[in-house]
Amino acid sequence: MAIGIESLDDGHRALLAAATGPHELTITSVEVRYAAAVRELVRGERWTCLNKSYLVKLVRADSVLLLIECSILPALCVEPTSERWIPELRRYGDKLKSIGKRVGGTFTNLAISLAKRIKHHASDCTQRRRSPGALGRRARRLCNRVSALRDAHVNIGTK
Repeated sequence: MAIGIESLDDGHRALLAAATGPHELTITSVEVRYAAAVRELVRGERWTCLNKSYLVKLVRADSVLLLIECSILPALCVEPTSERWIPELRRYGDKLKSIGKRVGGTFTNLAISLAKRIKHHASDCTQRRRSPGALGRRARRLCNRVSALRDAHVNIGTK
């Protein structure tokens, strides 16, 4: 028996309502920021998650997004041409692109698009193509985009 999980609330209800005994389930979509909670919810002896590898990759992508949103971009808002933070932004942009390709579903296109914007911003900061004020404002807008992706309800790959 397969149980489709659309969201954290639906998943929790479905798991509680299911009869005792082992079940197979598939996570079809989830909010990015709740991926770790959904993974924890389905962990256990009673459940076999058929697309667990995709969910684990989404959890990793959320961790990368959290680092970009809460650590790297705020530092670049204050000091847009920082030689310490620009390589970090580029590095985590590359990680996001790499992980995003492996998650599948709608998350892949969103992550790759955001990773391109991140790398473009890092390039502009390195080459100082814009004024520091403009780069700082752009970093804030980019931070909003990262937050929006973490809030997005995305489909993930299924086997």
